[in-house]
Formats: sequence, structure tokens, C-alpha cells
Amino acid sequence: MKYPKEYLEEIKSRLKVSTVVSRSVNLKKRGKEFIGISPFTNEKTPSFTVNDQKGFYHCFSSNEHGNIFDFLMKTANMNFGETVRTLAADAGLPIYKFTKLDEEREKKWQTYSKILEKYKSYYHNGLKNNKSKALESYLIKRGLTEKEINYFEIGFVPKEAFFFEKLKNDFSESDILNSGLFYFDEKNKRYIERFRERILFPINGLTGSTIAFGGRIISNQKLAKYINSPETLFFKKGNSLFNLDKIRHSSSSYDEVFLVEGYMDVITLTKYGILNTVANLGTALTEKQSETIWRFFNHIIICFDGDKSGVDAAIRAADRLLSIIKPNLKISFLFLPNNQDPDNFVGENGKEYFLSYVNKKISIYDLIWKHHYKNVDIDQPSSLAQLDKILRDQSNKIKDDTLKKYTKEFFLNKLSQLTPLTNKKQKINFRAYREAKPLNLTKEIFSMKKNYKEVELKEFSILYLIINNLNIFEKKIELLSELKLYTKICVEFLNKIIDILTSNKTYETTTFKEKFKRTKYFNLINDINTFVPVKFISKIKKDDDEMLLIFEEINNDLKRFELNQKINSLEQKMIQDMNEETYKELLDLKRQANSD
Repeated sequence: MKYPKEYLEEIKSRLKVSTVVSRSVNLKKRGKEFIGISPFTNEKTPSFTVNDQKGFYHCFSSNEHGNIFDFLMKTANMNFGETVRTLAADAGLPIYKFTKLDEEREKKWQTYSKILEKYKSYYHNGLKNNKSKALESYLIKRGLTEKEINYFEIGFVPKEAFFFEKLKNDFSESDILNSGLFYFDEKNKRYIERFRERILFPINGLTGSTIAFGGRIISNQKLAKYINSPETLFFKKGNSLFNLDKIRHSSSSYDEVFLVEGYMDVITLTKYGILNTVANLGTALTEKQSETIWRFFNHIIICFDGDKSGVDAAIRAADRLLSIIKPNLKISFLFLPNNQDPDNFVGENGKEYFLSYVNKKISIYDLIWKHHYKNVDIDQPSSLAQLDKILRDQSNKIKDDTLKKYTKEFFLNKLSQLTPLTNKKQKINFRAYREAKPLNLTKEIFSMKKNYKEVELKEFSILYLIINNLNIFEKKIELLSELKLYTKICVEFLNKIIDILTSNKTYETTTFKEKFKRTKYFNLINDINTFVPVKFISKIKKDDDEMLLIFEEINNDLKRFELNQKINSLEQKMIQDMNEETYKELLDLKRQANSD
């Protein structure tokens, strides 16, 4: 039985050829390649080369050529299965097991992939043959030439498109629907193209196979400007990146990669020769996306508009990503001027100016410092103390102990410059500073906080967000109806909130809290206000979309809790009664947990 292509490509994406080869061949760097004495012939002058960017080795003395799998089979006398298992372990991947579930999933992937490839090809060719003036005008306006259209395999889905019937000749109706390309119109009883009247941008996995699409409307209709494929078994928006498949092999040429927000940002930067660019599909940058990029590039430079929303988005990203940074990995932020995005900025100023402007980037640590420092009154000890606490909390998020230590020192040095001690050229005793005991109140709150489970604190956070933003959630009541909480009193309180918000009465947060003064929920509200981890974030003034994004992130954490509960329950069930059905269900849930 064959290993799935995706599994083999994942191994290759995690291991550089030079890393595997250098275990048995002494390699020296020469330009973009490595060179060494051939392991296949008895030579004195090096003729054996390794190219990480292209993913192969070549021996000029023996004409041997191949990838990491070929190298081990030829030099270590392994068969293909042994080679795959060895390299999978080196890459940190589980050993692939050929179960029935794996066979079924591979069949589904093959079908899914074929449908998306047919769809992409059909509408890519359709764009090149389309005579629509509106389409031609849009392509000219955005500077999309034949070169970019072909390189990114861009397509266009016309208003009257109906590719469903063509696909039915080769695929079942359920398989076509599982692709996410169509939805059923109940009113007209027919299947509708999700991307009609949109420019089509293929989103590829690391192997180059198309796994989803993004679509950009070309008309002035009151529709969402950009949409993506819905999440499927093979596409998770928070795990995917646009263009990474095309540039991952260029990591030997670049240390850094530019992370931008839109497809057109990537395409325009590429057009101007700035190739090391990816986009995160319109979502907040996730840990999974960051870790994927770091496999190939050490330094992520996140490009944002320089307006308030861009700065706020950068702060959210920094707050979320600080914990996973390691000593050899970096994140910086680049704010573009005049509310410009990378697309129009490089279009107006050119490649060289953009690259020189990159020198204005700031590190994640400087961004966090500047953001919190701007609200400090340096003449007030309480304000400085609050800043001190925030920076300690931020530093403590970092999982790597060494980096955590030096990040604290970085912030403490910044703080020392705000005190009179610095003006007298005295040094702060950092050891004593670090070991200072917290105030009694802080100790008491910290101690009481331990009485609550992690899921309860998540529930507190989401309820805090709702009761302090009633005007937002009154318009988004469906989000509250779909929200699943687990603690009985929190569930009851949420239902009370929904009842009040649907009663057509207007409440301010203060009067809303007063309504529960003599009820069993009053103590709950006090606990929420005391212990919520999200409080300091939501105190910063944010727009509706940003609040809803925070809501979505906490809600996703709660969903993961439910998933983990199901996994734990099934594992206990397996101990008592091991059977095939329970085992399959457990595997499915674990795959789902790992893909989120």
C-alpha cells in the first residue's frame, strides 16, 4: 500500500536535504548550495552537491540524483518503508498506520482534490477566455497581467456559472457538496456557486495541492468583499497560508518572510520581486500558522496598516504569539504610512523603497512596551506599578525559560529609565526587584483564583465580554444562542442575559448589573469582575469587529474543552470495553483536536 502523497510531502517540508545528508557527508556551504565528497564514489575532489531550495542532491561523479528518501535508501541500505519511518521520526511525525480509517480518509482526499483541481482549471481557463468588460476593467485596475494570472492560477466565476452539473458526471452529489464550492438554494431548489461573480484565488497546501479558494467580488454589490471556502475535512482556515507552498523552498535565500492580510498584497509584492510573502486568509494570525512559517523562515515581519485598527490588530497578534517565541525565532511588526496596505504602497513607491521602509519595523517586545507605556503617568507610582504588573504578566506568557528571563530584563531596564534612580546613575537591584513579594490583595486574589477550573475562567471571560458590550451582542443575539457553557450557574445566567436582550429594552452595563443585585447571580457577577483574564484587553477601547473577534477566540477555547472532554470520556470507555467502533470514534476526535 502506498503512503499518501501529503504525508511524504509533510516529511520533506520538515527536513532539509542538507540536514539529512550531513549526518553521513561532511558538507560545506558554497553560495546557495552545499558541496562535499561523494558517498557513492571514491573521489578526492568534491563533486557532490545539495540544494535545499530545490529539495535534492546531485553527484556529478556518479550521476546519482534524488531527495531525502532516495539518499537514505541508497546510502543506508534501507527499503522505502524503513526510510519513511526513520525520516518521519526525525521530522517529529507519528508513524503512519494503514488502518481502514486512513484508507477511507485518503480516498476522500483524492476525491476532494480532484474536484478542486477541476474547478480551478475550469475557471482559470474561463478567465482567460472571458470577454466581460467589468472583469477586464478590474484586472487592469489591480494590475493583474497574464503573468500573475498564470503563476497564481487565478480564475473568475461568472454570475451565471453552473459547474455543478459538469462535476456530477464524475462525482457524487455528496462529494461535490463536501468540497464547499456550492450551497443549496432552498427557495429555487438548486445548487449555487459560492464564488459567483468573484475573482478566484486558489489556496494551496504545503505540497502545492489546492485545498480551498478565496474569492473577491468585482461588482459594487452589497456583498462581502472577500470570502473563503468554508472549513472542510481538509481545509482549516487557521492552519493555512496563501503562497507558502510557492516560497517555502526559498528559505535558503531569505531569513525573513512578510506576512500580509490579502491575496492581492501577496500578488503585487511578488510582481515587484518581493517573493518572500504570505497571507493569512483574512484571520488573526494563529499559533499554528506561525509555527508552520517558522519551519522555513526564522523571522516573521507582520505588515499592518498604520491606522488605529492596524495597531490594535498588531497588539492582539503580539499578545497571542508572545508565548510561543523561541530564542532563534523572531516576530516584528511593520506599520505602513497613510493607511496604506502593501498592495498600493509598493505599487506607488516600488520595490527598493518598500525594502528600505522595512528598516522601520519594530520587534514584538518594543511593540508591547510602546503600547502599554503610552497610557502611563510617570508621576504616579500606581500607574508605574500597573505598567510593571502588565509587563511581568506579558513576560510570564513566554514558554521558553531562557527567553522569558531576558524579556523580563528587557522590560525592567525600560522601567528603570522612568525612575529617579536612573537619573542619579544608581543601579536597581534586579534580584531584589524580581523577588519582591506581591501585595496582600494580589496574593489573596491569586489564591482564590485557584478555586476555579480553567473552563470556568473562560466562561467568566465570555460573560464579562457580553455584559460589558450589551449594544454589540443585542445585534448578534444568534451568537449567544449558539454559545455552549458548562457550569450550571453560568448557563442559567447566560439564558437570563438572552431573555433581557430579546425583550426590546435598552440597558447600560451599570443598570444591567443593578438588575441582579438581589439575585443569586450578583455574587457571580462580582467573581466575573474579579477574576476574568480578559479584563485588561477589553478595557482598551475597541470597535465591534474586534470585540467579536475576542468573543470568537474565547468561544473556540470552550469548544476545544468540550472536544477534550469527549476524548477523555472515550479513553475511559476504552479501558472498560475496547471495541472497534469506540476506537474509530476516538481516532476521529483526536484528529479533529490536532487539526484545530
